[in-house]
Amino acid sequence: MRHIFAEINGLEKTTVQHVIYRRFDEALRWPLALGLLALALELVLSATLVVFALRTRLPFTRSRPGRAMLAITGVVALIT
Repeated sequence: MRHIFAEINGLEKTTVQHVIYRRFDEALRWPLALGLLALALELVLSATLVVFALRTRLPFTRSRPGRAMLAITGVVALIT
């Protein structure tokens, strides 16, 4: 083991001349934001569909949500 360390110590030693820092730009920021926005829109639209159409066994034209459910659905849609 000492022989190996002695051989490594005998190698030529060099110093670092320059340190280079690179600044990277996040290339996926906008596609990620668009994807998250599309996901939020899909969640709100599917929840609204459930509130308006799938919550009862009545046909879509006869199924009406109550005022409270309609108001809460509107608030959630506006928030997102």
